[in-house]
Amino acid sequence: MKKDIQEVPLKQAKVGGTNFLVTIYSQDNMNLQGVIKWLDSDLTLHFRSTVEFLELIEEAVHLQNKVENSKRSWKIDRSDRAI
Repeated sequence: MKKDIQEVPLKQAKVGGTNFLVTIYSQDNMNLQGVIKWLDSDLTLHFRSTVEFLELIEEAVHLQNKVENSKRSWKIDRSDRAI
């Protein structure tokens, strides 16, 4: 049975941080492929690129810390006007 992130209660780290176990299966042209297990939620996902790997880590940190996604976007914000 596949778990969904919304259904899994997250364990809060005692000291802080988010914990992962990463297994790298392949490295081709500076690109990683493997499996990442988010130890705080017992979820495991395969990643197909280094970018996907980093995005999974970033999303898990945001979810665990209940922080809004802080990625820069093209959405116009009046406080971020270009000169």
